[in-house]
Amino acid sequence: MTLHRIKRIWITHCFCLLIVGFLSALSLSANADHPSIAIDHLDGPKIYFKSAPESQTIPPVDTQLFDLSPLGKLQAPEGKSSPYFLFSGKPCADCQLEKGIFVVRPFGGQPTAYAYPGRTLDPRTKRVLMESRAFFGQCVPGRGDVLVYFQLERVDRRSQLQSSVLIAEAQEDHLEDILIERHPPSLKRTLRLVKKRVCSEIPGETRLSTSKMIDLHPATKS
Repeated sequence: MTLHRIKRIWITHCFCLLIVGFLSALSLSANADHPSIAIDHLDGPKIYFKSAPESQTIPPVDTQLFDLSPLGKLQAPEGKSSPYFLFSGKPCADCQLEKGIFVVRPFGGQPTAYAYPGRTLDPRTKRVLMESRAFFGQCVPGRGDVLVYFQLERVDRRSQLQSSVLIAEAQEDHLEDILIERHPPSLKRTLRLVKKRVCSEIPGETRLSTSKMIDLHPATKS
């Protein structure tokens, strides 16, 4: 092997090492910008978060919600931004609005509201108006972290319940909602992912319908 060829191989090797080092530095920088964030404690409507490392101070988030209870979280793609934390709660202390699920991020913005899963009955006839099961995590193949509802709903007084699937997928800066009425994801597949412990179900509740129900259907359909 000639000296010239050895020199070329050595230069190429050094260049590759520089590229690997540069990419590693970018990865470390990204992780430093978005540290691990968790719930520290709740104080009424205020949520206090903590980060690791603890060098980053996160101001408390005043949700203006009541009876908050943590459920879990959705992680943004590739950890590029802060997680979406899921809570059950109510928008008012003494009102007719039902309990809902609220999604809160540590760095501001209004909480995003979703219906609480379970069965909603007509207060007079006890007829089922809506029935849903909700899951969060890696619950739909081919997607990232999601909050997903498999739901049956009585629409326009039809005799049969209409089925649909609502998916809220965690993106870098928002939750992307889509309502699927044709060719929906499989509930059986989601239940298999629950058994694998990469997806969790939110226990549902049975309640009577009120005059003011949270309408949470997004405009986007497929």
